[in-house]
Amino acid sequence: MNYKECLMKDQLFNRKILFSLLAVVMCLGFTAMSYGQAVVSVDPAEVESPAVGEELMVNINIAGGAGVAGYQVTVNFDPTALSYVSGGNADYLPAGAFAVPATTTDSSVTIAGTSLTGPAPDGDGTLATVTFTVVEAKPSAISLTDLTLADATANALDATTMDGMVTVAGAEPAPAEEAPAEEPAAEEAPAEETPAEEPVAEEVPAEEVAPEMPVSQMFEITLTNLTTGEPGAGGQVLSPPIFVTHAAGINLAEVGQPASPALVALAENGDASGLVALAAAAGANSMVAEGVVPPGGSLTVTVTADMVNSSLSVGSMLVSTNDAFIAATDVALFDEDGAPVSASLDLNAYDAGSEENTEMASDIPGPLALDAAVDPEGSNERVPTEGGVIAAHEGIQGGADVGEAFAWDEPTAMLMITPVEAPAEPVVEEPIPEPVVEGPGFDVTLEPGLNMVSIPLMPADPYTAKSLAEMLGATVVIQLDAATQSFTGYTVADEGDGFGIDGGKGYIVNTPAGGMVKFTGDAWDNQPEPEEAPAEEAPAEEVAEEPAAEEEAPAEEVAEEPAAEEEAPAEEVAEEPAAEEEAPAEEVAEEPAAEEEEAPAAPALSTYKSAWAFIVTSDIQGMDTGTAYTLVAENLRTGVIATENVTNAARRSSAVWADLNRKSVVEAGDRLKVALYDDRGSIVSGPFQRTVTTMDIRNAFLSLQLNVGDVQPQDTLLAQNFPNPFNPETWIPYQLSKATEVKIDIYDISGHLVRSLDLGWKPLGSYMTPSGAAYWDGKNAVGERVASGIYFYTLQTSDFAATRRMVILK
Repeated sequence: MNYKECLMKDQLFNRKILFSLLAVVMCLGFTAMSYGQAVVSVDPAEVESPAVGEELMVNINIAGGAGVAGYQVTVNFDPTALSYVSGGNADYLPAGAFAVPATTTDSSVTIAGTSLTGPAPDGDGTLATVTFTVVEAKPSAISLTDLTLADATANALDATTMDGMVTVAGAEPAPAEEAPAEEPAAEEAPAEETPAEEPVAEEVPAEEVAPEMPVSQMFEITLTNLTTGEPGAGGQVLSPPIFVTHAAGINLAEVGQPASPALVALAENGDASGLVALAAAAGANSMVAEGVVPPGGSLTVTVTADMVNSSLSVGSMLVSTNDAFIAATDVALFDEDGAPVSASLDLNAYDAGSEENTEMASDIPGPLALDAAVDPEGSNERVPTEGGVIAAHEGIQGGADVGEAFAWDEPTAMLMITPVEAPAEPVVEEPIPEPVVEGPGFDVTLEPGLNMVSIPLMPADPYTAKSLAEMLGATVVIQLDAATQSFTGYTVADEGDGFGIDGGKGYIVNTPAGGMVKFTGDAWDNQPEPEEAPAEEAPAEEVAEEPAAEEEAPAEEVAEEPAAEEEAPAEEVAEEPAAEEEAPAEEVAEEPAAEEEEAPAAPALSTYKSAWAFIVTSDIQGMDTGTAYTLVAENLRTGVIATENVTNAARRSSAVWADLNRKSVVEAGDRLKVALYDDRGSIVSGPFQRTVTTMDIRNAFLSLQLNVGDVQPQDTLLAQNFPNPFNPETWIPYQLSKATEVKIDIYDISGHLVRSLDLGWKPLGSYMTPSGAAYWDGKNAVGERVASGIYFYTLQTSDFAATRRMVILK
């Protein structure tokens, strides 16, 4: 299994489960080790309770835990005495480790953390800290349960726990008297009612000490290239940069530490795909900008952060180098009070330490035009180094006149971070923009977010979904296929031009920035309905096809009185309540009902919490020629399923949810289950689960890669060994529906245990090939070849056991 395949296995994981995180660590290639039992304890073992309303912090310590690269533990407490406030990693795991967002109940909190750079260097230390607020000063216990420690290959380590106790000095009533003692502090009135109300007034600021960060906040990020001159001869081009909003504590790069394979790919080739996969595996939001940043140029993107993904990292390759990059790592986007910050950062250049090179100009790929004596053939070839670490880059020196910009004593780029307001809410009364004639075309106003549009004029060059998206600044284009009565979607992640755009049809588009666009051209000649023939009437009639969008007059009134459209403008109709009173009673009753139904349906898309149209798009690898496939996506919250047929001709497929009544189909935080089926109805990839983020809602689509054969088992099973009969070795295949400890015991025909294969902790997955199946060399526990005959092998997990027979023939 290669690096990218391994990353894909864990791309759609539940990030609150430790071993899904540690599978990412395993992908980075750390060596498995075995260690003794560790002790995890509450420190101090006994702690005196502070007064009511004050905070109590305890440490979760570890002793004898060498080799630990990740942990998960549940801290249980008495909710009548304590209330959980916060928890996080301490200093035990190596720098760059990050904490998983805590899972809480009224009486417990589960905390976890993992390292991407290997195990902890010491056996003793503090895993995490947990802070409580005292609800009542009384004796209570703080206990640890469900402890899991793992090494760098996600193998579980032996561990035990020791609990702690909260004590109270003196009699219990004493703390209760503390609250009245504070009442005289506010002597606003001698009345008896004032002291009774004072504690309430004092509790408010206590609760506001650590205000929550905004649920969602947009930031405008501008990256400026500070190098100058022509690329390769004084200036540096920055590769398309990656921007990631993630949980605090994750470091993209650390000086003095080896670069991760994903960072090496960025530094050597400008390839950000590995970092994108790592971001997905960590539940972060990532985006790779389109286009490079030339010397002296700038690039601006908009990212969204929230209380979970509250930090920013940025990375880009300096293109004319072997392995240099710029990076901003773990930049806090919110201050201590939870307010968004504005910042300007200088970014230095770093050497990834992954290539042996002299940093001479002659060793750098590029148009330096040196003669063979200075730049011999092969001098620019990449030569991997061993033991290299990230270091500040000193620049490219000597061998050519490349200018001072290549001596990087000063920053090579600058990052500007500016909080921006979310776009205004879509106006319910204007769900479909109405074309307005201005000069030789139509100006159409697009609201930020999802819009329904029709194309008023036929352009000289026919639109495709791709060209229309580029023109509108849209991330998705969706059409209704009249033949199948299903939606077809195009996203900016798709290759190719997508479907064709015709006149007289409505399309759903998502424009995050909104704005105005002008359509020019001639009257459409593919009029599907005769009444659309007059060019001037085309926009009005197209709007009439979508009654929900009629803005100038109620749809029912226009339908019943077509003559009124010609005799009086819509404004007049709206200003004559008397005419409305004369309408049939049924009509009057229906209009407000329709308006009331539409009002709640308008989604708060500008806050990026929900969307009434959404696409799951997948790049599918490994499809067999002649086999038909179906992409199936299910929203686990609503149970609604979207499907799309896939052919070999179109490798990317998109499943679409859309509600023309503009009711939400997907919300931020929804879990989507995605799977690929073949024409026999069998799952050939997945099912994977992915949480919809606010960035996904903003873009109105979620993109992932599926590989045929990458099946996530629904059931645990033990398969027949192969070969069978065998001599002298065999492989025992199995699959796991969840991560668990795995052991295979081999017995002879009399029932005596011959050999135990302790496979350790195994992630969910299929272990059906020689590379993954359990291997038996035909020897017993002391290394002797066993005799010919019948043997039995049993697979044992935490909740499963099965036995099969095998035969050795000599």
